[in-house]
Amino acid sequence: MTIAEVLGLLIAVVVVATIADRLRIAYPILLVIAGLVVAVLPVAHRVTLQPDLILLVFLAPLIYDASLDTSARELRTHWRPIMLLAVGLVLATMTVVAVVMVTQRKVSQSVADEVRAALDVDETTMRP
Repeated sequence: MTIAEVLGLLIAVVVVATIADRLRIAYPILLVIAGLVVAVLPVAHRVTLQPDLILLVFLAPLIYDASLDTSARELRTHWRPIMLLAVGLVLATMTVVAVVMVTQRKVSQSVADEVRAALDVDETTMRP
């Protein structure tokens, strides 16, 4: 992916966020809709992004912007459910993905060993 493509995507995000602000719609909703529209367009050139690029260039500014709109009082009031969702759902998703990967044998044995080691799970518990 070239610098021009990354800048084009950033400009598109800014334009969509500005439109969402003027329409008084939450910008993540409009960004998802814009992403779906781009995904179904019959374009010969597909944009492929590295996960690191998404985390550093796109996701971090979106999370920072959302943090500016968050009330500190509400965050303190609801910290338990927020932490439960943030940590609990990540752990649950990680566990489900690992179990499916190992039981379906769609991955190499070395990847399965790494997942098992990360989860500290014995191989006999992962067999169907």
